[in-house]
Amino acid sequence: TITLNLALFARFCPGGRETEYAGMLAAALRGCDWVPTLTFAAIYEVTGGMRTTLPVVSAMFAVPLALMVFFVREDKAAEEIADSLELRRYSAGPDRWRSAPVRSDSSLSSSPLCPTPTPPPPPPP
Repeated sequence: TITLNLALFARFCPGGRETEYAGMLAAALRGCDWVPTLTFAAIYEVTGGMRTTLPVVSAMFAVPLALMVFFVREDKAAEEIADSLELRRYSAGPDRWRSAPVRSDSSLSSSPLCPTPTPPPPPPP
């Protein structure tokens, strides 16, 4: 399910802001990694049996999956980000290293610490 979530997340990121969204996802995943383990340990300590912990921990995976299936509208999300897709850093075509235009309102585009990437030189003939 992690791979499915990452693929879906990547489809919903607006063009030119992939790094920001990936950072938020990484922070959220790292911040929530301990929740199933802590829940499992707490229920085990209270009840003394592992059989009562499995349905609770399983629900932690099943409930978000059900919410995603029933409430996330992929078509609407694709429409909302369609105008920003030309801002992707690199194209997927034969000229993979072609740099896309960078937003002028981005605070990082003019930062000396985060320069805009330049494409590598073409290979010699």
